[in-house]
Amino acid sequence: MNRKDIEKDIKVQLEVLEKAVKNNLEGSYLKGRKSSWKLFFKFLFKINLPWIMLIISLIFGVVSVKLGVKFISYQSKFFGGDLEQKTILIGIGIMAASMVVGTCSNYIRDYTTNKISRNIRISLWNKIVRLPMTAYQSLSPREMISRITQDADLMGTAFITIIVTMFTQTYGVFEYLKQIYEVDKSLAYIQFAILPIFLILKFIAGRINYNISIRSRFKFASLTRYMVSILLNIPLIKSYNKEEYEKSRGDVAIEEYTKYQFRSEAFGIGFDLIDQVFQTLNDVVCIVYGAYLVNQGKIDIGVWITFYMFSSGIYASIQVITNLWPLAKSMQGSMQRVSDIMELEEEDVREEQEEALEIEDIHVKDVSFSYSDKKVLEQVELVFEKNKTTAVIGSSGSGKTTLLSLLSRFYQVSDGAIYNGDTNINEYSLSKWRKSIAYLQQESIVFHMSIRENLTYGLNRSVTDEELFRVLEKVGLDSFIATLPLGLDQILMENGRSISGGERQRLAIARILLRDPKIVLLDEATANLDRISERLVSQAFEVLAKDRTMIIVAHRLSTIKNADKIIVMETGKVVGVGTHQQLKETNSAYQNLIKREGGEDDEE
Repeated sequence: MNRKDIEKDIKVQLEVLEKAVKNNLEGSYLKGRKSSWKLFFKFLFKINLPWIMLIISLIFGVVSVKLGVKFISYQSKFFGGDLEQKTILIGIGIMAASMVVGTCSNYIRDYTTNKISRNIRISLWNKIVRLPMTAYQSLSPREMISRITQDADLMGTAFITIIVTMFTQTYGVFEYLKQIYEVDKSLAYIQFAILPIFLILKFIAGRINYNISIRSRFKFASLTRYMVSILLNIPLIKSYNKEEYEKSRGDVAIEEYTKYQFRSEAFGIGFDLIDQVFQTLNDVVCIVYGAYLVNQGKIDIGVWITFYMFSSGIYASIQVITNLWPLAKSMQGSMQRVSDIMELEEEDVREEQEEALEIEDIHVKDVSFSYSDKKVLEQVELVFEKNKTTAVIGSSGSGKTTLLSLLSRFYQVSDGAIYNGDTNINEYSLSKWRKSIAYLQQESIVFHMSIRENLTYGLNRSVTDEELFRVLEKVGLDSFIATLPLGLDQILMENGRSISGGERQRLAIARILLRDPKIVLLDEATANLDRISERLVSQAFEVLAKDRTMIIVAHRLSTIKNADKIIVMETGKVVGVGTHQQLKETNSAYQNLIKREGGEDDEE
């Protein structure tokens, strides 16, 4: 491929990535929704805004403007020749007061900003942990963390900056205009004539400049994504000797971004130049007309200088106000993403002090379920018998894990219902139902905390070391834990990397035994284990199964062949129910699964 073809290929790839980044940065994950300031303010009122600190911050801003105006008035006295000690001391006092007020104002603003950001984070976190599983299909953990950190920070900073700065600077413009009017009406009329033109130009330039900067942001983000995709595949690139090819593609991608970045900066310089030219023209008008009035004896030099300083203050304030536009638009994007999350319906997971449920046979009656438009289960009829072990087996995509998710009420069935005896499980509170269930997945969840804390996670009672070791003994981990330097207080690494996969699974089983649920769901719990670890975990399963309803999803026959009942599923439907021996003799789907596993010889 020659350089011209590479350039064309890279441009197409970057354009595709840019569109994806734009959708991610600008839009909500809930498609079709537009950002709403109403939703934003509704959310802000929910998070308990620090109104007193906000009002104090506004007061300090007004006082700061007042002191600035006062100081300019005293400067005019200095330039007018009033150098008396009293005048000088008052001027110094105003400067000192302005410094103190400015410092206090900055502290209060920072404090208020951090408090608002904290409140937003807390509200978001409380919301996110209560969201149903369906929300996690649209929101990745990385995106949720970004909302809690980056968006919360931006919203807190932007809210205070925009509210306080906009108010104080606007007040400053009116105060400066008022002072100019009091100094000389004809000078004020010049400002009234020039100001609207300047505002219109600043508004147009701000909109264009913001759009250019956003476009540049998308370009940079798409370039970053492209580079990451290359670097993540370095082993493949090296194994195929494509370093030089990828080097050429990377060079072209960087050049494309650099060209656009240069154009963006050129536009920015152009707008800055227009801004400076306009302000210079304003200064020239002020100087020339002011000099004319001084020569005519209509004003003195002190008044002229005062007018010039107030005029400069007006345009400095407007500059600050117009520079808030990009910040306001960024906050609007953050506000949209945060508001979308806050508008989602959450699960009712309140802690309830109730008696444990009495678990009967679990009946799955005519249950169907779909993820979006994809049907996963279709009219499933099953019975999971009380205190028996039922295995569910089938090829990938047959709906096994979905069935467990419905039993856990992570999702709601599309049609049909699931019953505990004669009671629809939806009639129980969510917390009460889930207290009766333990769910052990393929990768057991182990927290970056002590073994003791991992074992007692979710328990609302105190547990002695003796009880912990009795449970650990049942799963064959007591001797291992006893050899650790800190024993039960040994801190485990993230994801349990300091122990083996089999040890993680048995630790999770011990945690379930302490919780003592009535129903245990095992989802491919031995899939990633070697034969020795699988045997140890299976022995722990036997302890776990006593006086409990066990539902095991697995693909290894050795894990499920001794179950009281085996359910065979294919493409969301039940195609066989029976014991291992019955299904092996009569069910073709089960026979095919045995062949895939390597036949009867591999079962032991």
